[in-house]
Amino acid sequence: MISLIPAPVERRSHFMTIFVLVAFMLAAALPALAGTVNVFGPKVFVRSEGKPDVIKTSFTLPAGVTQCTLSVSGADGGPLAANNVSVQVNGVEMPGSKELRQNNQQQREVTLQETNSLVVTLKGKPGDAVTVAITGVAQDDAPPPRPTPPRPPMPAL
Repeated sequence: MISLIPAPVERRSHFMTIFVLVAFMLAAALPALAGTVNVFGPKVFVRSEGKPDVIKTSFTLPAGVTQCTLSVSGADGGPLAANNVSVQVNGVEMPGSKELRQNNQQQREVTLQETNSLVVTLKGKPGDAVTVAITGVAQDDAPPPRPTPPRPPMPAL
């Protein structure tokens, strides 16, 4: 069969087709590239001598971060008595003492604002420690632009 299109144009057309397919596959995969980011911590809080420790701190939520999770666990995998720890995020006490006693870890979804407060109260014996961390999912503010398919090459005359 005789082709009216010269070979270099045919090859260029194949490369363009492959390029367009790869570009569309990358654009479709971008939403899956959203990753987990640290919003706060992990930070270790250690109980000192005297009255129960009440540690207050604040942090900001990075732009584009959603679906936040608070994690509370015994520091360095050590034991943690749930009734000796209280964690509040934006004035809301985080429940889960039973889970904390059973698993030595507590995870709860939290709703955060642009600026947030965290209050950790330690009532246990001096030296008891707890690790607190908040993670979130980084999302792009806007969906990625769709690639525009290239124009087919013009046949040589």
